[in-house]
Amino acid sequence: MSNMFDIQKRLDHNLATSSHHVNELAKSMDGQSPTMADLFEFKNALRKQAVANLADNQLSTLKHNLSKSIIESIS
Repeated sequence: MSNMFDIQKRLDHNLATSSHHVNELAKSMDGQSPTMADLFEFKNALRKQAVANLADNQLSTLKHNLSKSIIESIS
């Protein structure tokens, strides 16, 4: 089960890092007119955040379904 905890820890770290990066990019563009490169970087940061969020949600669903299957097999 330690593998599941390692995966969860990495996913949480990736989600926190990507969220922080999006926030920092938004703060750095505040009050300025962004260039195309800025917009491209921001779009990529948002995409990475969405992927990290999706992966985290998928792992939560997997853990829920595994727990449910174990409980149902005991009953």
